[in-house]
Amino acid sequence: MAKITFPNRPCPNCTAPIHIKSKKHEECGWGMNGKAETPQKSDVNKSVAVKEVLAKNPKTPVKEVISALAAQGVKVSYTYVYALKSKGKAKKRKEKREKAVATCNGMAALDPVELIREVKNLALRTGGLRNLKQLVEVLAE
Repeated sequence: MAKITFPNRPCPNCTAPIHIKSKKHEECGWGMNGKAETPQKSDVNKSVAVKEVLAKNPKTPVKEVISALAAQGVKVSYTYVYALKSKGKAKKRKEKREKAVATCNGMAALDPVELIREVKNLALRTGGLRNLKQLVEVLAE
């Protein structure tokens, strides 16, 4: 076998040296047919497959997700599964934060000074601050 130097590359079919720009090798019959040498794309959407496995149990370790998908014939990397898993966690955190902000906005919309005035008015209606304090203690029990 001849040593392969720069302007050459190995033929995908017979590994003999051929020029980088050549799209066919007549000695072995290999030809590119106008298409680049790329691996075949699978019909399986990998992210959907990973999300389906994680939907069953979000706490599944990454290695188990990889082995489960390998049994189905889907090849995924550790970093890919980890990235999808962490994005799902980030999405849940964001939704939780937005929900908390939405519920707090109803209470936080009041001006603190206005809130104090309302408490003072409530104390006057109950017969004084001492009575209001007793009511709050009863409610706390």
